[in-house]
Amino acid sequence: MALVKNLKKTLSLFVMASLLASQQGLFVSEAFAQVVTGGQAKAAPIQQAGTAAVPASTRYGVPATGLSASPSLDFSLKGVPSASAPSLIEDSRPSAPLSAGAPAALPGSAVLLAAPQSDTVPRARRHTGLDATPSEQVEAVATPVFGATPAAAPEDEDVPNSQPVGDYVTEGLRRAKQVAERVPLQADAAFLTPKDYDEPISYPVEYPADAPQALSDVSLDPPAGAKYTPSPEDWADQTIYFPLVDRFAKGEGARPVGDPRNGRARHGGNLKGLIDRLDYIKEAGFTTILINPVFVNAPDGYHGYSPLHFMGIDPHLGTMADFKLLASELHKRGMYLIFDLAINHAGAVFEYKGNSAWEGMDKPRKEISKWNYELYPKELKDPKHFSRRGVLNNWEDPDQKVNADFPPYQRRFDTKNPETQDMLIRIAKWWIREADVDGFRLDAYKHIAPEFWPRFHRSVSAYAARLGKKNFFRPGEILTHVNEEIASAMGPDGINAAYNYPAYLKDLGAVQGRAPTRLLEESLKANVRVLGDAARSLLRFIDTQDTYRFLDKSTPLGVLWVALSYVLFSTGIPLVYYGTEQAFRQAHAGHYDPRNREDMFPEGQYKSESSAGDKFDQSSPTYRQLQRLMRVRKQLPALRRGRQFVRWADQNGPGIYAFSRIYEGREVVVVMNTAGETRSADFWVDASLSPPGTALQDKLDGKYSVEAYAPQSGGSKVAVEVPAYGVRVLVRPAKSR
Repeated sequence: MALVKNLKKTLSLFVMASLLASQQGLFVSEAFAQVVTGGQAKAAPIQQAGTAAVPASTRYGVPATGLSASPSLDFSLKGVPSASAPSLIEDSRPSAPLSAGAPAALPGSAVLLAAPQSDTVPRARRHTGLDATPSEQVEAVATPVFGATPAAAPEDEDVPNSQPVGDYVTEGLRRAKQVAERVPLQADAAFLTPKDYDEPISYPVEYPADAPQALSDVSLDPPAGAKYTPSPEDWADQTIYFPLVDRFAKGEGARPVGDPRNGRARHGGNLKGLIDRLDYIKEAGFTTILINPVFVNAPDGYHGYSPLHFMGIDPHLGTMADFKLLASELHKRGMYLIFDLAINHAGAVFEYKGNSAWEGMDKPRKEISKWNYELYPKELKDPKHFSRRGVLNNWEDPDQKVNADFPPYQRRFDTKNPETQDMLIRIAKWWIREADVDGFRLDAYKHIAPEFWPRFHRSVSAYAARLGKKNFFRPGEILTHVNEEIASAMGPDGINAAYNYPAYLKDLGAVQGRAPTRLLEESLKANVRVLGDAARSLLRFIDTQDTYRFLDKSTPLGVLWVALSYVLFSTGIPLVYYGTEQAFRQAHAGHYDPRNREDMFPEGQYKSESSAGDKFDQSSPTYRQLQRLMRVRKQLPALRRGRQFVRWADQNGPGIYAFSRIYEGREVVVVMNTAGETRSADFWVDASLSPPGTALQDKLDGKYSVEAYAPQSGGSKVAVEVPAYGVRVLVRPAKSR
């Protein structure tokens, strides 16, 4: 058991080490799992098709007698490890009265509202998820005070909160090399390229003539008669699509540069191309797009993260008129625009005199020997606005995190300097005023001085509200496996959303069918325990431009469909990376980047087998499945705003994950199957909202329905069968008038 425990912890550490080992702290691959397990998740034996692996009650030592995956099945513990599964929530919090009719949940699985009952209830009943009477007690889930020092998280085998991740970077790099040697290179087969290009390119930088050159030249007063688009009432209602502009769609005036087979060249995707494809995005069901930075960039910045002009559109992507038209066309369609505001650093704008190595905060700031590029607005081109401490070499060093340059040469702004802060905040406000954007993605959030952010959020949110955007979206990209780190950044003077990296890191193996679905339950518990209701503002995703694509060459397509259901129906704001709706697959050849940034447009030459040809195919199986899922999410407010209660999670391998979303007196039951065979589960539902005798119909398969029944002990249960890689969304049919 000690060996298994050490392997599990080591695996998690390697994944996180790789996250911090690559450029700008982004992760290399979850392929470290292949080093430890030979490419397969090691799980204990699971039950036969039609059964769940282990009832949650076994976690607490409660006998499984009388509990089964369906009314007709006996459950055996034969072959199941005797060790209990790790839990992120202990039975030690103060209890509070449970209101009558509160939703029931799996033993120990109630999230957001319900929780295990107090010891005044007999233990056999306490962990069966029966509805409690008003006199019985349950735990209260406290809402965190944002901005306060987070409480220490309990140590968990799968999420090493108690371990400093940076200590494992060296070992992670060693393991990454082993993975690269063991995974066969597939560049020739996967990408339509005779050899491996992906080299940096160079060309003369062009600055747009119509872009402001100085902050002193611009006004923040709204133009006379200007009308700005109000924020949505609740961002939880939105679904976000993330296209990488250079790779997404070619429109009029496309300006590619370099070999189109080179993954780091400019491929010609532009803002006009994106505008041309807005209906494709809307008809898939998305309500919002998030785009990467479109500032003027250095030649290496096809992705937008090497900025040279913070108030000018890169001519290879279009013009300011194009950007404004994009926002306008989205708003006409009832959609929103989130703009990636990368203000942590500039591109390689200067060279240091002498070496560029980090030497510590006790050394004098480094001198600049020469400027490589012009920098705008021109007030920023002053040494005092840069940290000038050299290149970061330890991602866990707190001084380096906010002062050192991202390797190899992105020059860090001195965000501790009040003058620099003033300029960056003014730039942010100008984009709202100029282009009517609805939100900013805040890149590299934890690599900016903490004292900068309260000023930024207070000033920017107040300015946006003045223009009618009273709920201006400000999601932070905080690369972490620790929920407390996200919680400490949220609040009135902080971000109002964040990337849910803690859940992503914990969930990925489970949604890919390689690990028990209990991990999904545990990550939700961890989110809610720390963040409370703010967990609904976390962006849920399965891949981004900074990860491997969700699908690899051999993953069954159904696995992706289950994962998309999980993203769309679980607590949080769904984020889908371009190409995922067309089932793009990762070619595992070295680093994920740029092989996860294929050309979407048909004439593109940077293509994998899965992205070849015209990929704006609205008749493709995955696009159509996504449309179906989106329609259901739109029809059922509970799937957007409802509190979530876990009803079933298999303890021992892939299989059933069931949860309820409850909103305004209506329960929606989602039942996913991550296994490649039919599975069944028999679990509790809310006895007041779905009482015995209630018919629950599947919104995705109108021919399938179940009826809630009353077991001998009382309450209300349903027995549900789900096909391989299937999903059911069970609802009580609306009453006929």
